Amino acid sequence: MNMMHYLGATTPPSASASSSEDFSIKLAIAVVGILGTLIVALLSAYVGRTLAVRDRRRQQYGEAYKTAVEWREMLHRVRRRQTNGDGDTALAQKFHDLHERIAFHEGWIGSESEAMRRAFRTLQTAVRDETREDIQKAWKTPAPQSAEALEPQSTLANRTADDAFLTAVRRHLSWQPWRRVALLWSQRKNKQ
Repeated sequence: MNMMHYLGATTPPSASASSSEDFSIKLAIAVVGILGTLIVALLSAYVGRTLAVRDRRRQQYGEAYKTAVEWREMLHRVRRRQTNGDGDTALAQKFHDLHERIAFHEGWIGSESEAMRRAFRTLQTAVRDETREDIQKAWKTPAPQSAEALEPQSTLANRTADDAFLTAVRRHLSWQPWRRVALLWSQRKNKQ
């Protein structure tokens, strides 16, 4: 036998094939590991983005709901207004600001979801309709002169529109696609 052969300068054919197979297996494991890591990273980024969008929408719907409910509170503010000259001006400005915020929320919500815009419009229209007469009467009534006149007056709010809006919010924020379909189905009759 040749001394070079003995020292391993040439490898037998079976050892070369085994080395090639080992390299292929190691390469496949490395590729699978890289692909797995990439898939997990992309999936994590997608879930994180989806949760951030969902949280932003939840905050947006909460602010919109708060604005619609503030309109209800304006009835009590008008009833409890002070007799000074600036009181009426400040209240009128508050109504103006609320009207602007409601219009903003309706438009911004509508930029993301037509069904949610209709749900919000239904809510804020119901709130305005339920308080319109009482607010008009309160404006016509002289401002109270004493703390005794500030006793709460019962006003029965119709919470049906509130419940419908909150149901629409839950459906829109749901991970379940059939709940989103239910939102679209429920809002089809409110097209305006």
